[in-house]
Amino acid sequence: MFGLEEDLYAQLLHLRDNFGISYIKAEFEAEGSSFNDLVRLRRLTALAGLGLILKIGGCEAVRDLQDSLHLGVDGLVAPMIESPFALAKFWEAVNRVYRFGRKPRLAFNVETRTCLESFDEILDYAEGKMDSLTIGRTDLAGSWLDPQVTPDSDGLLSEVEKIAAKARARGWDVWMGGSLSRSSIDLLAQRMALRGSVSHFETRKVVVASPVLWSHPEVIAEALRFEELFLMSRQEILESLTREDSRRLEALRRRS
Repeated sequence: MFGLEEDLYAQLLHLRDNFGISYIKAEFEAEGSSFNDLVRLRRLTALAGLGLILKIGGCEAVRDLQDSLHLGVDGLVAPMIESPFALAKFWEAVNRVYRFGRKPRLAFNVETRTCLESFDEILDYAEGKMDSLTIGRTDLAGSWLDPQVTPDSDGLLSEVEKIAAKARARGWDVWMGGSLSRSSIDLLAQRMALRGSVSHFETRKVVVASPVLWSHPEVIAEALRFEELFLMSRQEILESLTREDSRRLEALRRRS
């Protein structure tokens, strides 16, 4: 392993062994992970016996899906689904790329007001095709275009409770993400309806089962530490490669 990768892997094992973590996340969307980043995460998660979930860059991001096939990811998430048609595009693209083998688990993100307006129709189309849905509180709050609406504001959480309960009543596995911190967990813990509807919570890189979160809220700090180590490790590798480029440039300049 390269430098900080050893610390990153040790943290991964800590999350697995002490908090029962079974999935790590990556994304080509907002995070902008490179293919090499995904290769490293796939290698580490495979060593640890953990699943890797990839959020692709759009509902029909075929190149991302092709990369996911080469990597052997365990789950795929479609971002910003706002209509049954967008979800149909995701479903059709997945079936084109994975036409010869088993598909990964499939999920879609609920993260805009527009999605809420078509939520019932989206669930109707998703039935029998998707395995779960994730409510993204940060983008959902941002879609109001109102600085008073935040991921932890009362009005936003009331909306989240409604859609989570509706999806759960229809048999859906509901996950939730969006700017999770110790303070936001304390706030969410007070909402019993939400606790009864959501099976997993997500940081940007780690998926935490709800029972673990409520009994061990310190898992959030450990998940954020994993993300910090991932970024530090990536930076270490990039700096190493840049140093090699700088040495080569200097050698070329001396020859000219």
